[in-house]
Amino acid sequence: MESKTTNNVETCGDKCHSAKIKEKCSAPWYNTGLYVWEDSVSMQPCCYLPGSYFKISETDFDINTVINNPVHQQIRKDLVNANPKSLCTKWNCKYYNTDTTLAFDSSVANVSEEGLRPEQIENLRLAKKEYSENAIEVNSVPLCIGITFGFKCNFDCPMCPQRPLAKKHPYTLERFPAETLLKLKPLLKKTLVISVIGGEPFVLKECVKFLDAITKDPDFKTVKLDLWSNAIFIDKYWDILKRHPQLTLTVSPDSIGDTYEYIRRNGKWAKFESNIKMFNKIAKENNLTWNINSHNILMKSTIDKIVEFSTWSVENNINSKFTILTSIGEGEEFCSNEDVIKYPKLLNDIENWEEKMQKAIEIFKNANQKDAVETLSFYKEYIKNPPKETVASSTELQFEDSDSDFERKKINILGIKISYKVFKKHST
Repeated sequence: MESKTTNNVETCGDKCHSAKIKEKCSAPWYNTGLYVWEDSVSMQPCCYLPGSYFKISETDFDINTVINNPVHQQIRKDLVNANPKSLCTKWNCKYYNTDTTLAFDSSVANVSEEGLRPEQIENLRLAKKEYSENAIEVNSVPLCIGITFGFKCNFDCPMCPQRPLAKKHPYTLERFPAETLLKLKPLLKKTLVISVIGGEPFVLKECVKFLDAITKDPDFKTVKLDLWSNAIFIDKYWDILKRHPQLTLTVSPDSIGDTYEYIRRNGKWAKFESNIKMFNKIAKENNLTWNINSHNILMKSTIDKIVEFSTWSVENNINSKFTILTSIGEGEEFCSNEDVIKYPKLLNDIENWEEKMQKAIEIFKNANQKDAVETLSFYKEYIKNPPKETVASSTELQFEDSDSDFERKKINILGIKISYKVFKKHST
């Protein structure tokens, strides 16, 4: 199969209808995800495109289906031609509509080839070539492949968007059989990163089977494994994980102690902290390239303890970043008491909240944690000086087709358009 390319534009930034993006987004070239959605498993190039998935069979699909499905090809065309009616615009990607350099982090393509297997190196070079040449139909395997095994989880977080969906559609709890995925080994072993996502991966039996298989297989030793987990049950699977030399654990504790347990319901802080410390200990004792990232929601409760949390994160070598509540799940009351972006006046109840955030910023700055510094600084300034158009005056739009269980909300924060989804209540 020859790569089909088009070179009629220099970069997306030359013609973008509302943005000044310096380079075209690399997601449909470098990234793909396999997701549970409604009554099937589906495909998407990035997490900003709900409703545009290409649905595939759970048991009958090939490598070309994964790489060159119609949605990926259409988005490549849209980005190459800066189509003002692209799916990226339709779903209001917060990057596509701003001055951001890139929507998808293309640094994955800038990794050193040292230590990679020959077929990984060949695929990496081909992916970069096809991206730079604006290939629409490609031969390279995505450099990052994310796999969502299902929505089953041991936590009951009130703001989780998966929670109400799993209740309404129980078959989404665990759907992707490991056996099916392992048939894609010719594809998977060429990639650079495999992200394993839930629900909670360690309560999903098929996910554990998949991890057991690939960590035993020498062909995957040079593929980085990225686990998105709450880390409560990770201690049951050290023997599996220790086989793999390159591992990133991504967690979302949000805060520490009682505040953690208030938000991450069914979680136990002592168990979580113990497992984090053991993760670092195992990595050090076995000379493994293991890292921990944390994505944390900024809320009223978390700001109150943000100094203690930032100190704990740095002490445990956790690379942190912060985000906002983008879904209320079924926790409307919870979110109305916690969403400081939508209701900044909530922080009137917290003494010296601004000083606390600034101190946390300084702690992360001294630890050279750029993402934490940038995200905390951004939201601190927003809360302090909110623009006229705030979340509280957001417009609600109804999703189409497979997204009929959701309502979409659009907000504008300091010129950055953010679109997010809220589960709709159904009458019984």
